[in-house]
Amino acid sequence: MIAEAEGVFTEIGDYSGSTSALMGQARIFYTQGDFDKALPLFVECEQRSRQSGNVVGLVMSLGNQADIYSRKGAFDRAMALLNEEEEICNEIGDKSLLAAGLGTKANIFYQRGELGEAMQHYQQCEQIFRDLGDPGSTAIAISHQTDILVSEGKTNEALRMAEEAYSIVDKHQLMALLPQMRDQLERIRAMS
Repeated sequence: MIAEAEGVFTEIGDYSGSTSALMGQARIFYTQGDFDKALPLFVECEQRSRQSGNVVGLVMSLGNQADIYSRKGAFDRAMALLNEEEEICNEIGDKSLLAAGLGTKANIFYQRGELGEAMQHYQQCEQIFRDLGDPGSTAIAISHQTDILVSEGKTNEALRMAEEAYSIVDKHQLMALLPQMRDQLERIRAMS
């Protein structure tokens, strides 16, 4: 159905609509974990977004490609895409997409063992998500910082942050995140 919509939009010259439909197809494959099918579609979305001047589509396609490349261990390629995404987000003032990209960068730094850089980026994400009033993403950013503190042996500080993350999701009744935050908190309490 989405592929048909993409074809119709392309046929009538609605490149914004066709790019959105193509992005929808890519997101379906991405959500299913079929990154080999999703990646070329995100690349096509990037090209179409550049041609049509669709800045938000461009940022989203860059971010999704970067996430796939990071999952495949192609960290340098992912970072190049994320750097471009960050520059565009700063130009257009899109804090939500900026924070998502910073989070992906933080994940890459963490996987590389560059914990200081990872912590700095997770802290930036946390602040942006707090400013945006997004409690779930704030809690996730805090949870990632907690993992770093645990790996550095800073259990007391990690415990304080895990309690904060749990408190946020409990207060806002974010049921999808509650088990994850509770498990992290219990694990750290057991270390203390």
